[in-house]
Amino acid sequence: MSSYTGSHDEEEQEPFLPAYGRGVSEVEGEEAVEYLNGARGGTFRNLSVAVNVMLVCVGVAICVLLGMIIEAPVPQSLAAKKPRCEALMLLIRHAEKMKDANEPGGGTHISKVGKKRAEYLGHCMTHKSPAFPWGAPSVLMSVTNQSSGSTRPYETLLPLSHALKKDILKIQDDDYEGLMDAVDKHVACGETVLVAWHHSTMMELVEAVMPSNFWMYDEWPAECPSEHFVEPKWLPGSTCYDIILSMPLREKHSVSDGKVRRWWPGWMDVYHEGFGGEPDSKCKEDLRKLVEYEDTETSSKQESWRSELRVATAEALEKLHTEMEHAEAEMERKAAELKAADAKPLTPPRVHVDVVLE
Repeated sequence: MSSYTGSHDEEEQEPFLPAYGRGVSEVEGEEAVEYLNGARGGTFRNLSVAVNVMLVCVGVAICVLLGMIIEAPVPQSLAAKKPRCEALMLLIRHAEKMKDANEPGGGTHISKVGKKRAEYLGHCMTHKSPAFPWGAPSVLMSVTNQSSGSTRPYETLLPLSHALKKDILKIQDDDYEGLMDAVDKHVACGETVLVAWHHSTMMELVEAVMPSNFWMYDEWPAECPSEHFVEPKWLPGSTCYDIILSMPLREKHSVSDGKVRRWWPGWMDVYHEGFGGEPDSKCKEDLRKLVEYEDTETSSKQESWRSELRVATAEALEKLHTEMEHAEAEMERKAAELKAADAKPLTPPRVHVDVVLE
């Protein structure tokens, strides 16, 4: 049977007991104190680094997620010195083709209905609208098919070209790189470029331009009727002529396939021309004229929602930035306290152990 009674110095310190089975009457605790000092400082320093990394990762994740949801203004404390440079790219199919490709001009020109649509676009794309938030396009482009000789995309933009007194830049069929080179060269910040193309290669164009959600569109729709016009039944193939593909462009000057590209597209949206069947049809749907967003109740609500979300996002980012600054300051304060504590040597406790063996 064995028992022990312990007593320690008067100083209120937690005793450091010797390992079990060590037959000593007095144990020095310097090694234990040194270990505790090193472990305490090292553990806290590791924790400090881990917390800092975690806060940064959370902050970056939130910023990226919010940036994908909405174009939120950056808080003033985080804003870059240079404002963001953006442009807008709109893609449309040429106007209605002729019934029979074998009749004179049937394989290259637009039909009578197509000419009416072209005239409609010529006066409905000259003002601000949901599809043209910055007003009339600054740059016009159309594809030219050398093999077939089709001029339908060019004819579709001709009335608008006359109304705006702007030339139409011609792009060779399948020359998607040439198209983006032309966009890089001719489109400036705050401008809109309108491109007329053939529907047969439109999705290939979209894939080459690569908006964020290009994978959602694998083929041109078979139909996309306007709410105010029914396409003629004699139209061959796809009767989808009314949609507009819209892509915001952001200036990045990043490398793609060994070439520096200035403009990079964001999320692609789909709008409607709202053609009513006549050249002087009232501009409808996404080409309706908007002097201010308050012109329609729906647009007013949408803009109000966007504004509130932008403000909320900015406040959240500002709060996150402030919390990160406070956390960093608190870490520095704790580190200073630990450094000061480490500078003061601790008096190792002395433990007296009386061993009684029977």
